[in-house]
Amino acid sequence: MLNEDTGYKYHEAGKIGDSDTIFDKFDIDDLMYRVKNLDLDDSKWISSHCWLGPHTHLFEQVINITTETYKSKLYRWLRTYYHYFSIKQDWKDLIGIDSIDKARETAKNYIVPFKSIIADNVINIEFADIVENQTAIKKMGIKNIEKYMTTWKSKNAFLYDNHIMITEPVKRFHEAEHEMITGMSYIY
Repeated sequence: MLNEDTGYKYHEAGKIGDSDTIFDKFDIDDLMYRVKNLDLDDSKWISSHCWLGPHTHLFEQVINITTETYKSKLYRWLRTYYHYFSIKQDWKDLIGIDSIDKARETAKNYIVPFKSIIADNVINIEFADIVENQTAIKKMGIKNIEKYMTTWKSKNAFLYDNHIMITEPVKRFHEAEHEMITGMSYIY
């Protein structure tokens, strides 16, 4: 995580990759190499898109952002959609049912949850709690959390739009969930 005492290099240090679904198959040696080459102390945090489940013992403390609730999964999909997919040219080039199919099929990956990790050095926080700035995020222990959240909210302003829940990406997420639960294609 980024706080006033850290720089961008700390925030990005653990980001060794990502996945449409849970990024749990990664090279732990690569992650540890990057972390060990930083001048870290108690005031500095790194962040990663890796699900650290079996590797939490390698860290003093882990804040595991979970997406076990429906809202968290939906927020994660929306964040990824608006930051990544909606700006990709191959997505922009799709029209009609091709666009709908691509978004719905991709949204299925975001229904798979980041699960809680049970360990003494792990704090699990639901992603929806971060988005909604509930008191649970104070458990993260980030210095000046309000300043951090102000920056985070400005970068993710679309999540706070009053009409976000009636947008096309939300519809595609609901359709993806329907198909996963029923095993049947969504009928338009």
